[in-house]
Amino acid sequence: MFTSEPDLLILPEPDYWAIRAPLTWEAPDFNITIPAGFITDLASIPRILRNVLDVDGRSRCPAILHDFLYSCQRTTRSFADEQLRLALIAYGDTPAAARLYWLGVRIGGWVPWEKRLRRGGGLQPDDFMTAVAYRAASAGNNASIERRPALQVGQRQ
Repeated sequence: MFTSEPDLLILPEPDYWAIRAPLTWEAPDFNITIPAGFITDLASIPRILRNVLDVDGRSRCPAILHDFLYSCQRTTRSFADEQLRLALIAYGDTPAAARLYWLGVRIGGWVPWEKRLRRGGGLQPDDFMTAVAYRAASAGNNASIERRPALQVGQRQ
């Protein structure tokens, strides 16, 4: 779980928020710090499913983690998707609901993942509110994944 509650800034573009302060996610096999200034759309849920899957409730924190893992691409896509499922359960979703989110990202997540790879992979300037936040994250000052033996970094699907 995150060690603190996310402090989100609503951006002018609909459905986008920025992280105001760094967030650290602690899991049994890894920790990750999401830098301040990172932009997220939270859960990208098709409108037709928004009555079934909550875009703005328990999925908020897990979605931030998932968005960052997809953006930095320092793990595999399947690892990022599994972390979303586990995080949803940690934040109180039922295993069945978490499985629906997971299934959605397994089916449709390849599109943004591959699009990012075509742009060179990893963090991009438009992932952040400011150029300063992007430069700090790209330099490794704020974007870190602390591995434990179970995490395989650098593999791509």
